Amino acid sequence: MSSASIDGADRCSSVLLSASEFISKKKEIEEFYYSSVVIHHFNNQDNLDVTCAEYKPITSEGCLVVFPGRGETPHKYAEFIYSLRSLHLRILVIFGRGQGESARLLNNRQKCHLVDFKNLRDDAAFILDAFNVRNFVLLSFSMGALVALDYIFNEQNRPKKAVFIAPYIWPYFKLPAPLLIALIWFMGSVPFLKECFTPHGREYKKVPFEENYHSHCIERYEAYHAHYAQHPHETIGGPTYAFVKAATRTQLKLMHSRIDFTIPTRAFLCGDDKVVCTERAKAFFLLHASDTCPPVVSVEDHVFHDVINESDIYRTPILSEALAFLLEE
Repeated sequence: MSSASIDGADRCSSVLLSASEFISKKKEIEEFYYSSVVIHHFNNQDNLDVTCAEYKPITSEGCLVVFPGRGETPHKYAEFIYSLRSLHLRILVIFGRGQGESARLLNNRQKCHLVDFKNLRDDAAFILDAFNVRNFVLLSFSMGALVALDYIFNEQNRPKKAVFIAPYIWPYFKLPAPLLIALIWFMGSVPFLKECFTPHGREYKKVPFEENYHSHCIERYEAYHAHYAQHPHETIGGPTYAFVKAATRTQLKLMHSRIDFTIPTRAFLCGDDKVVCTERAKAFFLLHASDTCPPVVSVEDHVFHDVINESDIYRTPILSEALAFLLEE
């Protein structure tokens, strides 16, 4: 890392809150979020309501676009946006169909459903066009990182730089890939099965902290689920077979297409991820070591999947390096 990016990482690290600061400032963060973050609704090309959370300071020095993970809500980013307000960034957190406060695609709101993964890329492009955003950097998490990759290789209005955190390149699953693909294709195609939860899917239910594999930080974990307890309409459960099939089709296309990284990118992979397969993600990025602008990839030891809610020891270095990389000129 250059000395400039080290200085940038230190600057970004200094604005991020510790878990104890997050708890002590909880009321202030909530007041900031509900007074300063606006949820925009757009009617997209398929006549569906898609949404975006926007923080727009009086004077902005750049635009940070966030593609969040599957099943997340705008409120999950309250602490993160609050922390960055001294950087004077316009921040847009984009939620395509079926996600966040956007239109759900089935009557059962708990089912995370999708027919074509391209729709999430289309929705992101639609929202950015609606805002007339043309000069931005992109931060993405989990499923949002898969959307980001699909977006970067298929859209003209590309970000200047992009970061992928815990990217959903392949699920953490111990079945051999050919068998897993065959099962997904079959279950995701049968009419009476494709709208069903997968075997690991179900309605939202809080897992006790001691049993979770998303975060080591009890303060952020409990606060995240306390919000859902107070706002149950925002919850979303596991994916349907159709959703998984749609995601798998995009993953395989990325792995087997002749694509070339032409913008600066960084990938932060989680060493103890039990949601996405870190080894498959690492292998994907290393295949592009000779691209026009090779991605920089690192595996962060001991980190669980949900970096935005992780313990300070993991969260702060990853997010500060990611932000420094994105914001460095």
